[in-house]
Parts: sequence; C-alpha cells; structure tokens
Amino acid sequence: MPIHRSRRNARHRPLRVALTALVATALIGGSAPAAATAATVKGIDRGFDVSVVSGRADMVSGGDALVRVTVPRTVAPHRVTVRLDGRDVTSRFRSVGDRWTLLGLVDRLKLGRNRIEVRADRWGWQRPGATLTVVNHPAAGPVFSGPHIPLFCTASGSPWNLGPVDENCHVAEARVSYRYRSTAGSFVDLPDGPLPADVASTTTTAGRTVPYVVRIERGTINRAVYEIAMLHQPGTPAPSPWTTTRGWNDRLVYTFGGACSIGHTQATSTGGVLDHTLLSRGYAVASATFNVYAHNCNDVTSAETAMMVKEHFIETLGVPAFTMGWGGSAGTMQQLLIANAYPGILDGVVGSIGYPDERSTTISGHECRFISQAATAAGLSAAQQHAVSGFGSPNTCVGYQFFDSVDWPTACPAHIPADRRYHPVTNPEGIRCAMADFVSNVYGVDPDTGAGRPIIPDTVGVQYGLATLRARASSARSSSCGSTRASAAWTWRATARRNAPR
Repeated sequence: MPIHRSRRNARHRPLRVALTALVATALIGGSAPAAATAATVKGIDRGFDVSVVSGRADMVSGGDALVRVTVPRTVAPHRVTVRLDGRDVTSRFRSVGDRWTLLGLVDRLKLGRNRIEVRADRWGWQRPGATLTVVNHPAAGPVFSGPHIPLFCTASGSPWNLGPVDENCHVAEARVSYRYRSTAGSFVDLPDGPLPADVASTTTTAGRTVPYVVRIERGTINRAVYEIAMLHQPGTPAPSPWTTTRGWNDRLVYTFGGACSIGHTQATSTGGVLDHTLLSRGYAVASATFNVYAHNCNDVTSAETAMMVKEHFIETLGVPAFTMGWGGSAGTMQQLLIANAYPGILDGVVGSIGYPDERSTTISGHECRFISQAATAAGLSAAQQHAVSGFGSPNTCVGYQFFDSVDWPTACPAHIPADRRYHPVTNPEGIRCAMADFVSNVYGVDPDTGAGRPIIPDTVGVQYGLATLRARASSARSSSCGSTRASAAWTWRATARRNAPR
C-alpha cells in the first residue's frame, strides 16, 4: 500500500533534511563546502530583518522614520503586514530593488518609544515575524545635546523669510524655491513658465547632462534653519526614497562654517549650499545655521543638527550612497569631531586649515593673552615675545587671541537685549555670554557658582621662555668666538581662576 505524506510534512521535509545534514556534519567532525553551508543556512532562514535607514532607531526625530523590511524567501511579500503600536501601516511600504525588500515612511510616531511589528499574514506553521523599537524625539530637539539654551529667532526675518515661528523658532513648513545657472556664469532666480533661454547645462559625475536648475529647500530643524540644494527641474518627478532624479548623482555633501562664537541666535547663514563646484557635478548639498561655528561654537549641537538634517533628507529625497563633510578652519574642526565621536553621520571629510577642537584652541588663546600682557609689561621685544610663546610664527599668538573673547560672560553680541544680559550685580540670572556657559551641557557647571565650568589654563609656576633660554645658553657655551646674551626666563604666577571672568 503506497504511503501518502501530508502537504505539511512534504513542505517541510527539506528543512528536516538540511538540519539532519548539519547535525551529521558536526558529529563526524567534518566540514561542508562553503557554498553548501551558505545554501543550507539560507534555506532555513525564516526571519525578517527590520531597520531604520534614515538614522539610528533610538535617535529618530520629527515623528517619522524611513524603515526597511527585508522579507525572507519563505514569505510572499504581499503576505507581509507591518504595524505601528498595533496600527496597520502596511500601505506605507513599497518594493525597492528586488521584491523581497520593502521601504516605507512610517509617520505619526509618538514621542518616546514606538513598536514596529512585522508579521507574515495568514502564515500557519511557525509564523515568522520581527519587532523593532523606535525612539522618537521632537523635531526641535534635543536628541542628545541636552536642555535647550536661550535662542533668538531669525527664521521669520531676512534673509530667510520663512513665516511665523513658534516658541522653538520653528516654522510651520519648509519652503522650496528654484535658481538656475546662467550661461553668463551666475545663479539667477528661476521665473515661472518655460526655462529661460540662458539656462546653462551641466554634466553630472553619473554622465547625465541636464539643465542647470537648482532646487533649494529651506526650513527649520533642531531650532536651526537648514538648506538643501540639488539639481532638479520643476515639472519633472521629484526625487524620493523610492525614485531618483536625473540631476542627482546619489551623493550628499554636508557643509560646515568656521570662526567661533556663542551667539544664542538662529543666525542668518549656513555653511553654504549654492556651490557651483558641487552642484554642477550632481551632488546634493546640505547645511544648517548651527553647523557654522561663528553662530554656534558647539560640536555637540552641530553633530545633532547634521544628523537630524540628514535624516530629513533621507526621508524626503532618498538614501545617499555616502555623505561627505566639507569646510575649512572650524568647519574642518567640526567634521573631525563629528566623524570621530558620532560615526554614521559623515562617511568622509574634506577640510583645510584644521584645528583639533574649540576648547584646546581657546586655551592657547588664553595663554597668548597672558604671555602678551606679561611680556609687554616686562619690556620684551616682539622677537623675544615670539621666542617665549613657542609658536612657529609670531602671528600665531596674535591670531589666537581672538578666541579669548568667547570666555567673557558680559561680552554679549548686539542682538541680545541689554536687559537679558548677565551682570554680576544688576542681573546675575541673565544670559551669560561665555563659552563655558554655552557648552555647559557638555562640560558641566561650577558647583560653587552655578556658572559653566571654565577650561582655562592654570599657569602657576610655568617658566615661559625657559627652553629658549637653555637653547641659547647652550649655543653660547659651544661657540668658539664671542658670546650670546640670552633673555632671562620669567615666571608668571597669576592663576587662571583668579583672572578668569566670573
């Protein structure tokens, strides 16, 4: 009498055979060929893979996240159901690449923890599935930078003119405008209607020649004003996570600006996005006002802002092949700090005139001020002051002294009203315009004063110029003719705490 196996048993027989083969291989101490092992593992893999592609799952912001679901080959994609805290969001997903990858923008996330659950609908035996916890933060932040500090809004005024702002300096929605590169070599506002006759064309790194028309988006994220520019002609399909545009080469450049200030302002410029070198080759360019140290000398909020702007870019325009930093001086400083401390925001850096970080640089500024004051009082010449400072150029110490200004709590910029500024007697609770207070979320506060903890060098006992004195004395002893009169080394005993502005 013939033996008939049930459909269920017949369907899962390959799985039992594969498992038996694996056990037998282990028992006899042998090893299967690599190709066979891979095929066997793939054959028994019944799990989904769920991930956030717009950023880290625990650092989502703005109430939405671009989520990718990789469907196992044992499940038909049309059988997949995706739920957000029990609410069906399957309709948000579409296939990308092969039919086994689904991509969806999941919105209406609540602040805090959200649960995304993926299941194979109508699946019986060992129904596969996966869950992912997504932590959502406000669009105005913070995500990891700490409590907000006072900020004066600029988004509603010139040059942004983005409309009314709320208590976080945020506008209701972003605005999009267009400019084009003329054949005369300048950027011009694009009028409505057909393209002007003097629109230039450009060829991207992908080899596509397109009209040189630039889409510029401006809005507010993390209390900063952001800008995104890319080649795109109005009336043609806009790029999205599921589609692309002929003008974009699938690469993003993020720009950073230099200097160092603690403006407490939303500011009026970014690192710059209307860059001919980059746009003409098809790169998308993004930046925000908090990525310019002249407005926001704080690498933590700079990193947080770049992360959130990039997240928005991915959710609305698509996933870049890579994101490259761009900028000199303190713009390079930000890139290096972000790439080192916050992996995943930048994939590469392009900088010049680099510095290690803002605090060690301001320490040099303080020392240069101390040296300059004491050396001048001692009657040392410019050459002697240079020898005492230890820098390679006499101009270095002069240039570094501008950093000293960021550590005076009463040296506030003009846009902060006088009645809002700190004064030790008349307004001790006012805004302190010192770097130490601006970055107090990072370095903490002085428990004795409640002010930001300063990072100022303690110069007690330092013998400035000692190395120069010894070098010249040695040279004089080894000389066979004449003698060299070395400048006397001097010790400055003023302490940082005694001289630090409080």
